[in-house]
Amino acid sequence: MRKTLLVITLIVVCTGLLFAGGSENKINSGAGYARFPAKATESKKPDAMFYNPAGTAFLEDGLYVGAGNQFLYKKYTNKFNGESYTSDVPTYLYPDLTLVWKKDKTALFAGFTVAAGGGELDYKDGNAFTVGALTRMGAAYGHPELGQLGHSMEIYSVLYDNIIGISHQFWDDHLSIAAAVRILYGSQDVKIKLHDDPPAAFAPVLGTDKTLAKTEAKGFGTGGIFSIHYKPVETFDIALTYHTESIIDYEYKKADGVGAALLGANKGDHFSYVLPAYLGGGIGWQIIPQLYAAVGFNYYFNDLADYELDDAWEINFGAEYRFNKMLAVSLGGFYTDIGSKKKEGGNSFYNPYLDSFTYCGGFELTFFDDLTIDIGGFYVQYFSETYQNVKLEKKIFEGAISATYRFF
Repeated sequence: MRKTLLVITLIVVCTGLLFAGGSENKINSGAGYARFPAKATESKKPDAMFYNPAGTAFLEDGLYVGAGNQFLYKKYTNKFNGESYTSDVPTYLYPDLTLVWKKDKTALFAGFTVAAGGGELDYKDGNAFTVGALTRMGAAYGHPELGQLGHSMEIYSVLYDNIIGISHQFWDDHLSIAAAVRILYGSQDVKIKLHDDPPAAFAPVLGTDKTLAKTEAKGFGTGGIFSIHYKPVETFDIALTYHTESIIDYEYKKADGVGAALLGANKGDHFSYVLPAYLGGGIGWQIIPQLYAAVGFNYYFNDLADYELDDAWEINFGAEYRFNKMLAVSLGGFYTDIGSKKKEGGNSFYNPYLDSFTYCGGFELTFFDDLTIDIGGFYVQYFSETYQNVKLEKKIFEGAISATYRFF
């Protein structure tokens, strides 16, 4: 019993929303990315601080303030033994904030976004893992029917990212370099609950409370960002950005229920969660004054973080056409190899690791010189996978909006 519940707790505690990034990292920080995902060469908007911090040194002089939010519909499904176990809780709050001051050749920037997690999962009838775990636990006590008990699992995981940094131009406006500090803090909550009171026969195993486990953990960590942007000519961009590995130290603030009490999930205990390092880069070209196009990549170093997954990678592209001073339209997309093929690793029944292709698009509205509105959206086409005789599926749709104002 102890081992089974330990596996449940450790696996579910670090799961969360997964899209637009590696197995853990989330890099879609707003509407700008949703409509134009090849952001590694961004140097015209202050949200460059999230994707290409060195690009902020090429902004026009001024103080920029931006804010946005993303709205998501997500559906995760396990299919096995003729049953479907699903979580389809939408996410209404996924914010981002930017503040950039640019003067001459130097830019100072600060921002807030979500680095990992950022959503809630609610499997109202459990899923493949919890059903199997309860069945195995019951069999060990002579009650294999334990797996048939109705139960639910709720998970909430978010890791907030605060970024503070500086960028500077060199070499006659051809080169810029940036460095930044990341301050990360997160919450991870898990609740596993029976639909009804435990039958008396199972009291020696489950106790008498419907809640098998309820844990709340808070964490803190730091990381770094290094970025370089080269413009051989005014219309051509080459950029690279590296995010260091970040280790988040979590502490259990609450650990209730028989499932938590019998394991190392005791109040006051600590555990580490690693956000893998990743490298992003791209090439962009202002083909004509109205048309800008870019291609890029992101590579996630999962192996270095000791995850039981291969390194993940993705290739992205985007194009923006400006019809006039007021309206620009963009399209793009990216393919993601999530890194779930390592033989000794596997997958997750809670937050499936699936390769995908994402379709992006949107537009920009400039009502007057200093105010810009971005509206974007994307659809992620995940490629289902069968893992341990369970078919894993996901669907995600997103809409996003942001506003940026330059004060002077």
